[in-house]
Amino acid sequence: MAPDGVIGITVLGATGSIGRSTLDVLARHRGRYRIVALTANTQVDVLYQQCLDYRPRYAVMADAVAAERLETKLRAVAPEVTVLSGLKGLEQVAAAPEADYVMAAIVGAAGVAAGADGIFMEVHDRPQKALSDGSTALELGSFAPLARRLRDLGSFVQKLR
Repeated sequence: MAPDGVIGITVLGATGSIGRSTLDVLARHRGRYRIVALTANTQVDVLYQQCLDYRPRYAVMADAVAAERLETKLRAVAPEVTVLSGLKGLEQVAAAPEADYVMAAIVGAAGVAAGADGIFMEVHDRPQKALSDGSTALELGSFAPLARRLRDLGSFVQKLR
């Protein structure tokens, strides 16, 4: 936490629905939270607007070409935002000392690759019959294979560190 008591937050996956909802909540309490970093996969225009709205220290695009586009757009209007790219950029902002908390609103494999300690997934035996969020739920039969792949990816990433 900063000396002024403001809590630093990094939002991985800021342009998705969970990331946008997170930013909406944080914006309602600007005196308590500051955005340290925002990340996105490919949505340059959305992340650009979020950078203007929240003025993070860092912005990360998964794709290097998208990062170049974002940096070009931000250079004249928000030169204080450092634009990074790729897995290294995600790792840097996920571990940034000024971030007290990291909201990982990104797909499971990307979260594991970025060093997330846990993954939240909605699993349902019949997602199409779920009362809510069925379109984002994972079918029960798909869970075990995916969990094994994520475990293996996590082990691989740990060996690289």
